[in-house]
Amino acid sequence: MLRLKKVLDEKGLTCKMCAAEIGISEKSMYNKVMGVTEFTYSEFCKLRALLPFYNIDFLLSEEIPIDAPPHPVIAQQSAQGIQSTAQARPG
Repeated sequence: MLRLKKVLDEKGLTCKMCAAEIGISEKSMYNKVMGVTEFTYSEFCKLRALLPFYNIDFLLSEEIPIDAPPHPVIAQQSAQGIQSTAQARPG
């Protein structure tokens, strides 16, 4: 789900209201918020005008759940960093 959904909720806007503002159907808006389909350039511009105080890249990025497992590469790098640090210290 895109961060846009959380911002809309915080602003008291529904997908239906936002869809009407940018000129698309409620179903289309729902699909875009859920990340199923992407916004067109004209929709993107209208969305930016609707929420001018938000960074559009932030709004259209995926929200990462707090309880999500770490990305495998990051976890591997972290583990290697800890291992390297442990080996670098004299015992």
